[in-house]
Amino acid sequence: MNQTTNQEGKRKRKVWRNVLSRFPNARDKAQHFRGQISWLTEILYAFLFSYTGYSKLSDIGPFTKGISKTPIFGHYAGIIAYGVPILEIVLAFGIVMPFRRIKHVSLALSVVLLGIFTVYLIVMILFVKEKLCHCGGVIGSMGWTHHLVFNLVFLLLGLWAIKKKTIYRH
Repeated sequence: MNQTTNQEGKRKRKVWRNVLSRFPNARDKAQHFRGQISWLTEILYAFLFSYTGYSKLSDIGPFTKGISKTPIFGHYAGIIAYGVPILEIVLAFGIVMPFRRIKHVSLALSVVLLGIFTVYLIVMILFVKEKLCHCGGVIGSMGWTHHLVFNLVFLLLGLWAIKKKTIYRH
Protein backbone atom coordinates (compact mmCIF):
# COMPACT_ATOMS: atom_id res chain seq x y z
CA MET A 1 0.00 0.00 0.00
CA ASN A 2 2.83 2.40 0.83
CA GLN A 3 4.54 1.69 -2.49
CA THR A 4 1.25 2.26 -4.35
CA THR A 5 0.76 5.61 -2.61
CA ASN A 6 4.32 6.56 -3.48
CA GLN A 7 3.84 5.66 -7.14
CA GLU A 8 0.55 7.55 -7.25
CA GLY A 9 2.23 10.62 -5.71
CA LYS A 10 5.04 10.45 -8.27
CA ARG A 11 2.52 10.15 -11.08
CA LYS A 12 0.59 13.22 -9.85
CA ARG A 13 3.78 15.26 -9.52
CA LYS A 14 4.79 14.24 -13.06
CA VAL A 15 1.39 15.32 -14.40
CA TRP A 16 1.67 18.69 -12.62
CA ARG A 17 5.23 19.20 -13.87
CA ASN A 18 3.96 18.50 -17.38
CA VAL A 19 1.12 21.03 -16.96
CA LEU A 20 3.41 23.68 -15.47
CA SER A 21 5.99 23.15 -18.21
CA ARG A 22 3.41 24.34 -20.73
CA PHE A 23 3.14 27.62 -18.77
CA PRO A 24 6.73 28.39 -17.81
CA ASN A 25 6.00 31.86 -16.47
CA ALA A 26 2.84 30.97 -14.54
CA ARG A 27 4.62 30.50 -11.23
CA ASP A 28 6.58 33.74 -11.66
CA LYS A 29 3.43 35.64 -12.62
CA ALA A 30 1.56 34.28 -9.60
CA GLN A 31 4.40 35.29 -7.30
CA HIS A 32 4.53 38.73 -8.93
CA PHE A 33 0.76 39.11 -8.47
CA ARG A 34 1.05 38.17 -4.78
CA GLY A 35 3.80 40.75 -4.42
CA GLN A 36 1.61 43.40 -6.04
CA ILE A 37 -1.29 42.59 -3.69
CA SER A 38 1.08 42.84 -0.71
CA TRP A 39 2.41 46.17 -1.99
CA LEU A 40 -1.14 47.48 -2.52
CA THR A 41 -2.09 46.36 1.00
CA GLU A 42 0.88 48.25 2.43
CA ILE A 43 -0.13 51.40 0.55
CA LEU A 44 -3.74 51.04 1.71
CA TYR A 45 -2.62 50.61 5.33
CA ALA A 46 -0.31 53.62 5.06
CA PHE A 47 -3.13 55.72 3.61
CA LEU A 48 -5.67 54.48 6.16
CA PHE A 49 -3.47 55.13 9.17
CA SER A 50 -2.12 58.48 7.99
CA TYR A 51 -5.65 59.64 7.10
CA THR A 52 -7.29 58.57 10.36
CA GLY A 53 -4.34 59.79 12.45
CA TYR A 54 -4.36 63.19 10.79
CA SER A 55 -8.14 63.58 11.03
CA LYS A 56 -8.09 62.64 14.74
CA LEU A 57 -5.30 65.13 15.47
CA SER A 58 -6.97 67.89 13.46
CA ASP A 59 -10.17 67.44 15.48
CA ILE A 60 -8.59 66.49 18.82
CA GLY A 61 -11.24 68.09 21.09
CA PRO A 62 -14.21 65.88 20.18
CA PHE A 63 -11.89 62.87 19.91
CA THR A 64 -10.63 63.41 23.49
CA LYS A 65 -14.15 64.05 24.77
CA GLY A 66 -15.42 60.88 23.11
CA ILE A 67 -12.65 58.76 24.61
CA SER A 68 -13.31 60.24 28.07
CA LYS A 69 -16.88 58.85 27.88
CA THR A 70 -15.74 55.26 27.49
CA PRO A 71 -15.84 53.33 30.76
CA ILE A 72 -12.48 51.55 30.51
CA PHE A 73 -10.33 54.19 28.81
CA GLY A 74 -11.94 57.38 30.14
CA HIS A 75 -9.25 58.08 32.75
CA TYR A 76 -6.53 57.96 30.09
CA ALA A 77 -8.33 60.08 27.48
CA GLY A 78 -5.53 62.64 27.11
CA ILE A 79 -2.80 60.06 26.61
CA ILE A 80 -4.91 57.97 24.23
CA ALA A 81 -6.17 61.00 22.28
CA TYR A 82 -2.65 62.02 21.33
CA GLY A 83 -0.94 58.63 21.50
CA VAL A 84 -3.16 56.68 19.09
CA PRO A 85 -3.12 59.19 16.19
CA ILE A 86 0.61 59.78 16.56
CA LEU A 87 1.18 56.01 16.59
CA GLU A 88 -0.98 55.66 13.48
CA ILE A 89 1.02 58.31 11.64
CA VAL A 90 4.37 56.83 12.73
CA LEU A 91 3.25 53.37 11.57
CA ALA A 92 2.07 54.82 8.24
CA PHE A 93 5.51 56.37 7.70
CA GLY A 94 7.17 53.11 8.74
CA ILE A 95 5.17 51.18 6.16
CA VAL A 96 6.40 53.37 3.30
CA MET A 97 10.03 53.41 4.46
CA PRO A 98 12.45 51.72 2.05
CA PHE A 99 13.88 49.49 4.79
CA ARG A 100 12.40 45.99 4.73
CA ARG A 101 12.65 45.34 8.48
CA ILE A 102 11.00 48.65 9.44
CA LYS A 103 8.32 48.14 6.80
CA HIS A 104 7.55 44.61 8.01
CA VAL A 105 7.43 45.58 11.71
CA SER A 106 5.29 48.64 10.95
CA LEU A 107 2.83 46.59 8.93
CA ALA A 108 2.66 43.93 11.65
CA LEU A 109 2.05 46.55 14.35
CA SER A 110 -0.57 48.21 12.15
CA VAL A 111 -2.40 44.91 11.80
CA VAL A 112 -2.25 44.42 15.59
CA LEU A 113 -3.59 47.94 16.15
CA LEU A 114 -6.38 47.39 13.64
CA GLY A 115 -7.15 44.10 15.39
CA ILE A 116 -7.48 45.97 18.69
CA PHE A 117 -9.80 48.51 17.04
CA THR A 118 -11.85 45.63 15.59
CA VAL A 119 -12.20 43.94 18.98
CA TYR A 120 -13.30 47.30 20.41
CA LEU A 121 -15.93 47.57 17.65
CA ILE A 122 -17.22 44.06 18.33
CA VAL A 123 -17.47 44.77 22.07
CA MET A 124 -19.30 48.05 21.36
CA ILE A 125 -21.74 46.36 18.98
CA LEU A 126 -22.48 43.45 21.31
CA PHE A 127 -22.48 44.99 24.78
CA VAL A 128 -22.83 48.79 24.76
CA LYS A 129 -26.11 50.62 24.23
CA GLU A 130 -24.62 54.05 23.54
CA LYS A 131 -22.07 53.25 20.86
CA LEU A 132 -19.08 55.57 20.67
CA CYS A 133 -16.93 55.62 17.56
CA HIS A 134 -13.84 57.80 17.61
CA CYS A 135 -12.52 57.02 14.16
CA GLY A 136 -11.42 59.94 12.07
CA GLY A 137 -12.90 61.33 8.90
CA VAL A 138 -15.17 59.36 6.60
CA ILE A 139 -14.53 56.13 8.49
CA GLY A 140 -16.21 57.59 11.58
CA SER A 141 -19.36 58.26 9.56
CA MET A 142 -19.80 54.61 8.57
CA GLY A 143 -22.52 52.53 10.19
CA TRP A 144 -21.42 49.97 12.76
CA THR A 145 -21.87 46.98 10.47
CA HIS A 146 -20.07 48.65 7.58
CA HIS A 147 -17.30 49.72 9.92
CA LEU A 148 -16.88 46.18 11.23
CA VAL A 149 -16.81 44.69 7.71
CA PHE A 150 -14.33 47.37 6.61
CA ASN A 151 -12.04 46.55 9.55
CA LEU A 152 -12.31 42.80 9.00
CA VAL A 153 -11.46 43.11 5.30
CA PHE A 154 -8.43 45.29 6.08
CA LEU A 155 -7.43 42.95 8.90
CA LEU A 156 -7.54 39.91 6.60
CA LEU A 157 -5.61 41.76 3.89
CA GLY A 158 -2.97 42.78 6.41
CA LEU A 159 -2.61 39.27 7.81
CA TRP A 160 -2.34 37.87 4.28
CA ALA A 161 0.30 40.44 3.32
CA ILE A 162 2.37 39.68 6.41
CA LYS A 163 2.16 35.96 5.71
CA LYS A 164 3.15 36.37 2.07
CA LYS A 165 5.98 38.76 2.88
CA THR A 166 7.30 36.30 5.46
CA ILE A 167 7.14 33.40 3.02
CA TYR A 168 8.49 35.11 -0.10
CA ARG A 169 10.65 37.83 1.50
CA HIS A 170 9.46 40.28 -1.13
